[in-house]
Amino acid sequence: MCQSVGAAAVRALPASEATACPSAEPPEGCGEGPSPAQVVSELIAAICDGRIEDVLALVDPQVVWRAVTRPGLSHYQGHPGMVRMVADLRAAYGPFRAEVEDIASDADTVMPARCEVHVTVRVRAVRQTDLGEMPGPPIRALYTLRAGRVVLMESELEADQGEARH
Repeated sequence: MCQSVGAAAVRALPASEATACPSAEPPEGCGEGPSPAQVVSELIAAICDGRIEDVLALVDPQVVWRAVTRPGLSHYQGHPGMVRMVADLRAAYGPFRAEVEDIASDADTVMPARCEVHVTVRVRAVRQTDLGEMPGPPIRALYTLRAGRVVLMESELEADQGEARH
């Protein structure tokens, strides 16, 4: 499911500190641990399940989370922000699961600490109600990972494929 599309973009580090890390030939020390897509998949599952300890283990202590999901905040930061974000989702949606429609990474292996890897996910939250499952709108989320942890997540609503045809 992961697709390699060339060199990883480097955005969060200042240009003087950034390292472009090609995915075709990973730098020495790569390939240990889960792939970036696996990290993001595990994070999504942990959020849905409300497993706070697992969520915090998968994100950087200074993570920035820019969510499109409402109700809730637009911006969460750090581990305390992630705890609040998971609580906000539970309060807003009750039990839910994530339906991942597509996931793609610009690298298939774990990259060294100074490299950034991006994972793009197309997902929708599916609420579990007494009346059955209620799928939400599709969301496109861009995750930025460094040293195997999520440091940034930005999301936006996508036009639903069925609605776009009408």
